[in-house]
Amino acid sequence: MDKSKTTGIHTDYTNRHLRKADLSAADFVFRVGVVVLDANGDLLVFEDDETGILQLPRSRPLPTFDDLNEPLRFVSEQTGLKIDPLPLPAQSRRYRRPQLEWNQLEQDLVLDGAATTTDPFSVALDVNWKSVPESKLLDAQQVVVAWYSGVVRHSIQPDSCSLRGAQFIAINEFSNIMLGQTPYDAVGSNALNLFRVLWSETKRREEKKPHRT
Repeated sequence: MDKSKTTGIHTDYTNRHLRKADLSAADFVFRVGVVVLDANGDLLVFEDDETGILQLPRSRPLPTFDDLNEPLRFVSEQTGLKIDPLPLPAQSRRYRRPQLEWNQLEQDLVLDGAATTTDPFSVALDVNWKSVPESKLLDAQQVVVAWYSGVVRHSIQPDSCSLRGAQFIAINEFSNIMLGQTPYDAVGSNALNLFRVLWSETKRREEKKPHRT
């Protein structure tokens, strides 16, 4: 075994950090993030009610991973759209030079042969800021965000989506929008960048399959 390399799930980190502190289990919550495509390959995005920025769908904070059994349900309930799981190439990260600090590790994306999966394609760490009653200070929780992929296979009429502020946008266009938004959503942007790599590989594999006559 080459001890200079280790493997692990792809994990990303927020650009917003808590100062060093002792955290209990109650300081952690979980969220589902979803990248949803329509039949044309466009991306479902929501408009945040508070900031007005466009972002990928994310669930409310959840107390345990037990609530993640149906990760696409919250998007279907909010939009009225039927969303199916979208299989992506199974992948992991290979870390080089593991003796370094975690933020200095060199990483390679490794595709596991021809296997596909509907498991989370990425897990991210974020921060959830909360108002404190009768105080100007904010409380915070560490958030573990599990990112899934989904697809709307049926045709979408202009009035098909019941959520105000939801729309489908070309992936490249939304990537550019994210770069110019304030506050910058590092967790969502990095999840989308990884999804694009996996989705490109998915389409490449489809093109290589022999066509039936």
